[in-house]
Amino acid sequence: MPYFPLKQRLKIALGGFLSLAGFIILLLALLTATGTVNLEGVVKTEFIVTVAIVVGVLDIICGFLLFWKK
Repeated sequence: MPYFPLKQRLKIALGGFLSLAGFIILLLALLTATGTVNLEGVVKTEFIVTVAIVVGVLDIICGFLLFWKK
């Protein structure tokens, strides 16, 4: 098993978490668009939009961190 320094492990963990969160948000958007799930009854629309924006921005930042070469 290869050894990764702490900084690189944190980047990998954060990227994996944001990837999973992004897939979940994408799945919820698809289910809402097809009419399978009604999220407005559970959470407010503004909250969904805010979460999607935050996860998107963090995902872009993680992408830059993962591909940044010294």
